[in-house]
Formats: sequence, structure tokens, C-alpha cells
Amino acid sequence: MTTIGNLMKNEPHHWGLRGDPYLWQQLKTELKHHQLPRSRSELAFTLEQEFGRVTGHSLAMEDEFFIPEHAHGGMSSGMISCDFWRRIAFPTILSRFDKID
Repeated sequence: MTTIGNLMKNEPHHWGLRGDPYLWQQLKTELKHHQLPRSRSELAFTLEQEFGRVTGHSLAMEDEFFIPEHAHGGMSSGMISCDFWRRIAFPTILSRFDKID
């Protein structure tokens, strides 16, 4: 069985801000038991819902924000880039979904 978390097995080659890799891992863990939805639009909706649930922030309404538990040192430590999630992370996951037979 393939899950949404399986689509996140391989990390992106680059990140937005220093908190993004930790959020990727958190979302991957949260979604490891979520079965794949039937459609790409359902997957996109689920990703945005989980992003909001886990972070307490709206992907559509913000540019960047701070999550204390993802702060592990460095200037932008704990900072999340919504632009990265909108333009890189979620499109990468959706592209992987599109390639499933």
C-alpha cells in the first residue's frame, strides 16, 4: 500500500528556510498512514490541510513564520518558507503522485 508519506520518502534537493527540512520530516511522519487519495486535487487539499493542522498557519495567507520546535540553530532556524512549500515541496509531492500507475 502506498501512502502520502511514501511520496515524501526522498527529500527535495534544496530548501527554503532552515525549519523546512524539519517540517518535511514532521509531515512525512504525520502522513505515513494516510492512504493515497483518488485524485491529485484531493492530495493537494490534504497536503494543505495537514500543513495548517501541524503548523497552525495558513499556507495561502503567509510568506514565512517561526516554529519553535523546528529551531535547531542558525540565523533562520525554525523559520518556514511558505513560498518553498507552494513552489517546490508540494509540487514535488504532486508530481510523484502523477507518476504512480
